Amino acid sequence: MHVKIMVTAAVVANSTMASNDQALTLTSRASSPSSSSEGETNMEDGMQHFAGRNPNPSYPFTPDFHLEFQGSRIEACQHLCHRHPEGTRAIVLFFPGVHGGVGPCRQPGFNFDDHALFPQLASRLASSHAADCYRCSWPFMRPQMSYAVGGVCRILHHGLLEALKGYPEDSDPREFDIFFIGHSLGGAVALQAAEVVARHFGNGGQSMEGMNFAKVRMRGICTLNGALDIRKHRTDAWDALSETHMLLISGDADEVVPPEATDQMYQALPAKSKRHLALPEGTHDLFNHKSQLLEEISEFIASHLYVLEGCSNGNKQ
Repeated sequence: MHVKIMVTAAVVANSTMASNDQALTLTSRASSPSSSSEGETNMEDGMQHFAGRNPNPSYPFTPDFHLEFQGSRIEACQHLCHRHPEGTRAIVLFFPGVHGGVGPCRQPGFNFDDHALFPQLASRLASSHAADCYRCSWPFMRPQMSYAVGGVCRILHHGLLEALKGYPEDSDPREFDIFFIGHSLGGAVALQAAEVVARHFGNGGQSMEGMNFAKVRMRGICTLNGALDIRKHRTDAWDALSETHMLLISGDADEVVPPEATDQMYQALPAKSKRHLALPEGTHDLFNHKSQLLEEISEFIASHLYVLEGCSNGNKQ
């Protein structure tokens, strides 16, 4: 299948995220995953996408595949639902912080944990819902936002193609709900990428160019101590997210991202429904709240997979 999708990606000049636009071209050929760690990518050519003259490798991550783009790559672990591909109803993407790796709620003192929040959550969602989950990581620490958002588009494109394998082109269009979940920098990535996806596909789940048998809808966003200063963005910069659902989580003992940043996002971001969950004594990693987060985020995803629009109202607790 020869598919060419033009996705307008938000490009951020630095960590303060002053945005403009850049066109990314994604093709089905480029979406073929590589099982090797390097493939044909010249990683030296892609170093400009990461902070520092000599970027540090990310925290440990054992990807199932990687996708190449912009002279670099993005890595992913996949958790496919039992009815994949014909039964896939949603695609959920997870993004870590600046250090990459498995994400938050790791055992204190360790930079890798198979039982961190994202691995557990992805496994649960894939086993209990019609959702294909992809946990992402960057090969080096401190990625530029333009690279990170481009990587999200690459993984999403791959996930959609995988879910549509073998689907007859003369059948009725299949609808896919998209959810992004991100911690710290990954929270900012989730919001920036969600805006791109929602703006490209529209709030009504309109079809993709060249793939008329798929309808894609940006459904929900969850941030955990999201590292986004919403005050540095235009008030209308997030209008495309007005039909999405949001769960914005913060820890009031976070010493990395000011807890008020999440409250400011809650106040400023448009959404169909939104909730600010403030966790008492929650640190940046939120390890002590892992069990609660597993339940809260699972419920958030489940509640917006199959319910009719208009049933939820924004609330804060």
